[in-house]
Amino acid sequence: MRRGFQRLRERYDSLRKQRQGLDNYGVSLAILALEAHYAAEEDPGAKDRYGASPAARRMPEADLDWMRELTRWLLEAQVKRGGFSYWSPAQGSSYDHSNSQFSLLALKAASRSGVEIPKAAWRRALEHFLDTQEDRGPPAGRFEPEGGGEGYGSRLREVAKDEARGWGYVNRAPATGSMTAGGVSSLVICRSELLGTSGYPAALDLKAVKGIRDGLAWLGLRFDLEQNPGPPGAQALRELWHYYWLYGLERAGVLSGATFLGRHDWYLEGATFLLDGQRDDGSWLGQAALDAVPWKGAGPDPSTANFLDTCFALLFLKRAVTPVATR
Repeated sequence: MRRGFQRLRERYDSLRKQRQGLDNYGVSLAILALEAHYAAEEDPGAKDRYGASPAARRMPEADLDWMRELTRWLLEAQVKRGGFSYWSPAQGSSYDHSNSQFSLLALKAASRSGVEIPKAAWRRALEHFLDTQEDRGPPAGRFEPEGGGEGYGSRLREVAKDEARGWGYVNRAPATGSMTAGGVSSLVICRSELLGTSGYPAALDLKAVKGIRDGLAWLGLRFDLEQNPGPPGAQALRELWHYYWLYGLERAGVLSGATFLGRHDWYLEGATFLLDGQRDDGSWLGQAALDAVPWKGAGPDPSTANFLDTCFALLFLKRAVTPVATR
């Protein structure tokens, strides 16, 4: 582990000296790796699931300083209207929701580790995701197990109607499963950092709650484990990012605290799908790569896809994302 992080730091120091040597995903993943390294899986002294990460107590000052530096890079990648650019500092208003969701996951990890994040950054990101969610959507039922409690029995009852509204890769792009899962996760993360703070109006929080519920309704209405749901040809190569979608589904489900999406027990069905689809060598590979979809340089080649899909599948099965405060 020490050698791995030493190599990571050396590579970071080299890349940051290059023009556009660092990118959003690399910086975000470095923050997530640092937090995971210092937050033990079983920590008897840890706070409850809504508290600070054990990493906040364990991280040496040198690595905490590095995390602060990485965090500043991400904050400078945030565009004026709240999304996140691929590069830092952000150039103009260019963003996408894939960059943005990973940035917010990383900033939340940094916050749990004791790095101070300006409330204005969370507020701008929250308002961005509210502004870029679909304006309208069909009604969709919200379901709970009959008799109350999570996992109680197998029969469901409808408790409310929501408006199924999703997100696309950028504003006004067709909504897809992966981007809608990212939108839900991003709203939950931003809301968790703003709840109880001065200057966060109740009316805005109601909009955030509705945005989360409507995003979950979209995921339930279009629930599909066989492919990343959305129209064919949707931006961000819907067909090529099957397991990226499944990992996004895990994040949205865990972060929001949802057991059911529509009538679907998302984790039970998703885990069953993944275990049934595991290859003989233990790996996973999405159907797009198996069908030899023309790559044209726009997505990972099949060997890289095999590596990425296996990572995404394991993250789903592990429920690897850390829950956040939602009330």
